[in-house]
Amino acid sequence: GSYSNAFDPGGGLVAPTPGHPSGYAVAYAAATGAPAWVRLLGRNVDQGAGDTGLWAHVEVAAIDGTGAVAVGGYLDGSDGQRANLGPLASPQRITVRGATELFVVRLASGDGAPVGSFGLGSASGGGERLQALAASGGDMIARGTFTAATLDVGGLTVAGAGSAGQVDAFVARVATVGTARWATRLGPFATASDGPTAVAATGEVIVA
Repeated sequence: GSYSNAFDPGGGLVAPTPGHPSGYAVAYAAATGAPAWVRLLGRNVDQGAGDTGLWAHVEVAAIDGTGAVAVGGYLDGSDGQRANLGPLASPQRITVRGATELFVVRLASGDGAPVGSFGLGSASGGGERLQALAASGGDMIARGTFTAATLDVGGLTVAGAGSAGQVDAFVARVATVGTARWATRLGPFATASDGPTAVAATGEVIVA
């Protein structure tokens, strides 16, 4: 999820991030529920030279096909701004294209250390939201929404339906380096709510 005020994930207070929300991921021990690790994404203190503290909204999480924890969401900013979503010692930098930028940060399951990240989608008018992630072999299935005429998802262009005032959705199969193997559009919808996304044992992608 995301936070801006101080909050307690179970192991003590996390300091606030004044001015904008930052993201977080928490792993809890299976036997006790005690926090095993906490990873904070996009804090002001982690921004280096050329970075900007942006609104980092973390909205989805999944275990990807490699066993890493994949957390995704979007950055709110302006074209060309860049945010570091990792610690200074292991930066995970994402550059905004347009007004918002979808992103995925991959974390080691054992300790939450970042093992990779990528900007997932961009539309010139912004308005993207990431609604679901699911593992598919060594890839990820990403589902989200956009409001601009087109969306770049992992190097592939998804065209909107061109219906004014309505929302388009997309589904894409993405490699762990961020390259889309395929991407398709759903919609348009008057509104587009979050919904389940799953991968069948036989490989088909299911959305609802």
